[in-house]
Amino acid sequence: MKQPRIYISGPITGHSDYKERFAEAADTLRKAGWVKPVNPTTMFGWFQPVFNRLPYRLQVFIDCMVLSTCKGIYLMSDYNLSRGARLEKAVAEFLQLSIYEQRLNNPFSPLIKSFIDMGEQMSRFSSICCDAFATK
Repeated sequence: MKQPRIYISGPITGHSDYKERFAEAADTLRKAGWVKPVNPTTMFGWFQPVFNRLPYRLQVFIDCMVLSTCKGIYLMSDYNLSRGARLEKAVAEFLQLSIYEQRLNNPFSPLIKSFIDMGEQMSRFSSICCDAFATK
């Protein structure tokens, strides 16, 4: 039985730690049950240094061809900073692949949640006040 593959997508250009980030994503996916995560920073093995010297457009074209052989795509949290990753997402949508997005624990999440809660409370208070004035 053929094992399902998932393609990891995220920014590479301009990120010195991209290899570590992609390796971490691959580990996360393996732990989640994906047997064969496709890491574009290592997918060509010994040929990878040659692939890295190809023109950018050709690299992205080949990446999209590899993506088309996968069951899904895993978008790293900052994928939207990369033209190539955004294109890979569009290809995955076109091919109707499963799309998974990385979720990080944002240190600002509690603060944002408190603002949302405060807004909801203000909205309830406002409706109570409006109802009180409307009945008089």
